[in-house]
Amino acid sequence: MYLTLIAFAAYSIAVLAIGLNAARRSASSKEDVHLASREHGIWTSALSTSASTESGFVLLGMVGMAYTFGVSCFWMIPAGILGYVLNWFVLAPRIRHRSEALEAVTIPEYIALSTGGSRLSFIASSAASFFSVIFLLAYVSAQFSAAGKALSSQFPLTYGAGVLVAAGIIAAYAVLGGFRAVSWTDNLQAVMMVAALILLPAIIVGKLDGFPSLLQVLHSKDPALTSLTGEASTSGDALMVIVPWLMIGLGYPGQPHGVIRLMATRDRRVIRIAPYIAILWLTIIYSGAIVLGLAARAGYEHLSGIATDPETALPVLAVELLPGILAGVTLAAIIAAISSTADSTLLSASSTVTRDIRESLHIPRLKNELLVERLVIVTLAALSTWFAVKQTHIVFAFVLYAFFGLGASLGPAIMYCSLISRPRPLPALCGVLAGGILTIVTQPLKLGFLVSLGGSILALIIVHVIVSKRGRPVVPVSRKLTE
Repeated sequence: MYLTLIAFAAYSIAVLAIGLNAARRSASSKEDVHLASREHGIWTSALSTSASTESGFVLLGMVGMAYTFGVSCFWMIPAGILGYVLNWFVLAPRIRHRSEALEAVTIPEYIALSTGGSRLSFIASSAASFFSVIFLLAYVSAQFSAAGKALSSQFPLTYGAGVLVAAGIIAAYAVLGGFRAVSWTDNLQAVMMVAALILLPAIIVGKLDGFPSLLQVLHSKDPALTSLTGEASTSGDALMVIVPWLMIGLGYPGQPHGVIRLMATRDRRVIRIAPYIAILWLTIIYSGAIVLGLAARAGYEHLSGIATDPETALPVLAVELLPGILAGVTLAAIIAAISSTADSTLLSASSTVTRDIRESLHIPRLKNELLVERLVIVTLAALSTWFAVKQTHIVFAFVLYAFFGLGASLGPAIMYCSLISRPRPLPALCGVLAGGILTIVTQPLKLGFLVSLGGSILALIIVHVIVSKRGRPVVPVSRKLTE
């Protein structure tokens, strides 16, 4: 245990050191505070954007889902690639140019300024801010819950104590260095995630005499575990298995903690090259997580904790099969994955509070915006910690709820404001409201996200067609948009 603790402590010190180094470069301008002066290069853009949207969802949640449902989880790989294609090839070139021209540094501010900066524009921005904070807090809470599970499974800590330790570390470096520290630490965390999800699955598959042998064992346990369509017996049933997985890809344009990094890219060259690195990274970690879940089901159901909570398979197997120092590195990789999303969602939520909600409530801007954001980060982290301690979440399910909520409420509006030359405020507002409300109402349904996303898009299109025929053209806030 001591070697495991040493490795985890070394990781914690490293991310805090990165935060301190980033703090030395922090400035008071809004672009530096919220977007690190739009200076992200190829590797930081690729790895930070990816790591911020993949989290305990992968290293705990996806492993648990593969353990439970088998090889049908491989549909998550094309789903993730679809999301990255939408973000990088469709959204990134447009939102990078338009956000800089408008001097927008948050997603709600981008929606407001893209739609003309009118009173109705800021109502749409306020609605986006409201749903952002609600779903982002759920997102952060799920990450803290994942951290509590991981730490309590390896150290003599209760679940609540594990949540507090992880929340303290994450909030500390986010407070110290802001957006720049979070992006820099994402690079480290992305590399650690790849290492963990190559090393451990390779060792376990080797112990089980290879992947074909692993599949044979799974088939003997339950043939549905080795079918890409699960227990489906008809083509209709198969679609009901495949479509929910693929729907995940449609939610990526609505993730503010990921989209904001597209706005922080340095130039068009970055946007051309970074997506290929990001897609390769995603394919590796998704494949590793799914194979690990399959291997845990095939040969390690007997280990304490895995059968009752499959989401703990990775930390349990790391301690069981790896030397102490490598087990510690793997545990640190789990916390890194959790941190890479928790810090990003915290920062995105705090930016929304300090800029967008403040403006919608007509609160005067304070001189030291960085200090205000740090205080908000601490407050939101404390609130998310309280939610996580109160209830142990099924990480995969809770992340998907927050992910789909953001995807349905913000995604269509963000795409609308980026793809339409002169977007209007009322369609954006209707899209945000329809997506957010329908997510809450349809949450229990298996295809609830498809209903909420479809409702958001439909509301947006109908209202856009109506107001385009009757209303005046929207005047761009910035002349650069017409250049």
